[in-house]
Amino acid sequence: MRQSGEKEDIRHGIQRVEEAIEGLDIGILINNAGATYRRASYFDEAEERVLGEVVRVNVEGTSWMSRVVMKGMVERGRGAVVNVGSGAACVLPSFPLYTVYSATKA
Repeated sequence: MRQSGEKEDIRHGIQRVEEAIEGLDIGILINNAGATYRRASYFDEAEERVLGEVVRVNVEGTSWMSRVVMKGMVERGRGAVVNVGSGAACVLPSFPLYTVYSATKA
């Protein structure tokens, strides 16, 4: 569940990035940020708050940053976005103590 004010924080963060990159010719964006659980736990035992944080950083953060930077790339007709994943997404046997992290970094 999103906390009050969080959407404003996201909008403010996006605005700060837009201002910081205005006029720059960004050729490549590497999304390498990642968050995981503080302690290993099975999916059904993980705190809802922690799962939300992992998804917000690993999926939403990557998506918003890509959207902001890609606007200029599309206008210039060039650029690349690289999303860094994790080996946890393809470990065999599976990595059951970090299910959401693995899924968000696949």
